[in-house]
Amino acid sequence: MKAAEKSRFFHLYVFIVAVAVAVALVAGFVVMSSRSGNPLAQPASRDVAKLREEIKKTKYDDRKAKVVEYVLPSVVVIRAKKPGEDVLGTGFIVDPRGYIVTSDHVISGAQTIEVTLYDKRKYAAQVQGIDEKTAIAVIKIDAPGLEFVTWGDSDAARIGDEVIAIGNPSGFLTHSVTNGIISQKGRNELGVIKPEAAGPF
Repeated sequence: MKAAEKSRFFHLYVFIVAVAVAVALVAGFVVMSSRSGNPLAQPASRDVAKLREEIKKTKYDDRKAKVVEYVLPSVVVIRAKKPGEDVLGTGFIVDPRGYIVTSDHVISGAQTIEVTLYDKRKYAAQVQGIDEKTAIAVIKIDAPGLEFVTWGDSDAARIGDEVIAIGNPSGFLTHSVTNGIISQKGRNELGVIKPEAAGPF
């Protein structure tokens, strides 16, 4: 091979290596930038009033999807390890400090509790309280940038109103959605509402 050809091949080789290195550096910069930028750095309240205003501007057929889109970031998957079994359940973040409301049967008797957020982050949780009568429990995680729902007005709910359920049924699906209607109100055996506001049961 002549010296001129060797020089040409050498320069071509150097050029290809330089391009490969440049591409690798750019790709690495993009990856690092995406990891370092945290869109959830500040806690965000899922403001019910704001949601209602947005729904008013939305076509009827799209309203359920709007509600689901709004609430999903506040829904978590709960894995409770109990003696001889693992239990999966659903919870809702209700406070930026990490308080989560769930069902008592999910975490009752658990040795460890792990919470998976909508963005796939995982955190250990501690039980804050269990009320077997109302079947509600509260757990807590320590995590930054939590999106949370705000409480609605249950007194404003009417029998026949449409409702949406978001959860993790039987551990087969996560953040699945279904809907139905409010079939009854005023369960008075729980002792959490005034007798005059209770229903016949």
